[in-house]
Amino acid sequence: MKSLKMLALVAFAAPAAFAQTTYYTPPRSDVPLAREELRQCMDRDAILASRQSDLDAERRLSDREGQSIARANAQLAEDLRRVDPADAVAVAAHNARTAEHNRRVDAHNLRVDEMNGAARTLNRDNADLQWACSRSYYPRDRDGILIERGQLR
Repeated sequence: MKSLKMLALVAFAAPAAFAQTTYYTPPRSDVPLAREELRQCMDRDAILASRQSDLDAERRLSDREGQSIARANAQLAEDLRRVDPADAVAVAAHNARTAEHNRRVDAHNLRVDEMNGAARTLNRDNADLQWACSRSYYPRDRDGILIERGQLR
């Protein structure tokens, strides 16, 4: 009887053990970033900031489009209340406007899905940057890089 209970415990515990995920985290160094490493981190940071800015602009456009879609949807609902169900021409016209609206909604949803994918990628890249570049650095190295770029005099 004990062996049957043990077998059942092993049978149910095995899938849970396989589902667990472990992540390898290499040991971190307390050594400051070398100038070239700092330069690469600064470059990556600038690129990610630009991507974030682009994503924010796209999000604002998407929000405006979503509000416009909501207004159009409310208008369609209002128009539907006024359509005479016995008037086949009016019903067909309303159905055509509704079909066009649905295509607009589908296109917007696709853009939102793409934007969400870009946001996930950006978040992952930001996390990678934080992991790779979170060590200290020499301020004179940062100043030297900024002078090379003409951003500091």
